Amino acid sequence: MYACLAAAAGTLIFPLAASLWLRHLARRCAANQQPAKWLGYTRWVSLLMIFAVPVWWSLFLIFSKSSTDLRFTTTLPAWVLLVPLSMSILIARLITYRSDAYVFGRQWTASDILRLAVWRTISSTFALLAVAIGIEEIYSRNLVGFAWVFGAGTAGLIGKVQLRAAEGLILRPVKSGELYKRSLVMSKRMGVRLKRVCVVPFGRGRLTNAYGGWAQIAVTDDYGHWLHGSQLDFVVAHELAHVKQKDAVKTLLATAGMFVAVAVATLALPQMPMSLRIWFNFSVILLPLLASYALSRRHEYVADRSAVESTGEPEIAIRALISLYRHSEVPAEHGRVLELFSTHPELWRRVAAIARLGRVSPEYVSEVRASFEEATVAAGKS
Repeated sequence: MYACLAAAAGTLIFPLAASLWLRHLARRCAANQQPAKWLGYTRWVSLLMIFAVPVWWSLFLIFSKSSTDLRFTTTLPAWVLLVPLSMSILIARLITYRSDAYVFGRQWTASDILRLAVWRTISSTFALLAVAIGIEEIYSRNLVGFAWVFGAGTAGLIGKVQLRAAEGLILRPVKSGELYKRSLVMSKRMGVRLKRVCVVPFGRGRLTNAYGGWAQIAVTDDYGHWLHGSQLDFVVAHELAHVKQKDAVKTLLATAGMFVAVAVATLALPQMPMSLRIWFNFSVILLPLLASYALSRRHEYVADRSAVESTGEPEIAIRALISLYRHSEVPAEHGRVLELFSTHPELWRRVAAIARLGRVSPEYVSEVRASFEEATVAAGKS
């Protein structure tokens, strides 16, 4: 039991230790102008924070089942599972967002960082822990567990929306300009009903991204400085493909459906030994997430294909993607494990898929890849 207590303490300390480690790395990455490398480190820590949820849940279960040995009269209340790890990760994210601002030169205020950390914790850690409580209740044949699962989904959705707002996702509809004109032309070509075209201010968070959903597309206003003509057409077509296929809704419904299916299936499970329960805990948390991420990556490949078919310029599509990754300073590669927990495929996998579709020569792909890597190395030395 004391080993369990030590493991629980270690689980709570880990996020704080990891964030302080990231703070140290932030200084080095900023000094060497390697923001993509910094993002790689943060992704590994974020992945480990996901794993912390089933670990904490399993320790909670072991501890509660053995609580009589420590003269507790009842099993541990739900808040013990929900609050300590959420607070630990919240504090860790406050430190990490501050480091992120340092690396990228983001002009976030203390209030901005607090909002970012709170809503990200609610949308991920808090929501997953609420799922754990719900599954635990359902496994005990208490139907209130379904309310917990529903509440977890609600918290996750609200947290995600508020996180976007905290990041500076402010949609400003436009009725003129190159983006607006090209979006209208492309939407007619693709047969997409487009109600709004929006620009998102670059803002204090230095956003560089594009969004598509709910009959509208949005592009951050810094695109106009480095993306024009046919490359902009590809980005617009990619987002219009998301709108046409209703990818955001599909991913949301699929993720919710998988967690509900797990909750329903839990009702039929017999009593299991503790070793199997721990495996079950990890599966309940990780498998729906893995399936959701895989679906999101598939949507990206489909949107790329649709955009290439609509523009008819695969080489331009490849250059547009490379420009996007370079200016957003996103790692071009992050390994198979991290990709399993990523919403987007690696850059070079997307490039390879476009090259196969458009019958682009391997020499062309090698040329643009070499140019990208040379520019990355040069930026790190400057």
